[in-house]
Amino acid sequence: MLVKDVMSKDNLVIISPMSPVRDALKTMKNRKVKSLIIDKIRPSDAYGLLTYKNILYSIIANDGDIDLLRVY
Repeated sequence: MLVKDVMSKDNLVIISPMSPVRDALKTMKNRKVKSLIIDKIRPSDAYGLLTYKNILYSIIANDGDIDLLRVY
């Protein structure tokens, strides 16, 4: 069995790397997902993965000020 047999592309949610963390959280809430794919900036870059847990750690590390945080 291959991944493509189990996973569908319909559920993938991609966000810009320059998006604020607040927008990422809103997207997660609206789409009912706990992770987002971070789009590439340049064609040679790799995609990223942002999880709810990553966001929580970043908020704690920055004393709760999510307005200063970007996804990338």
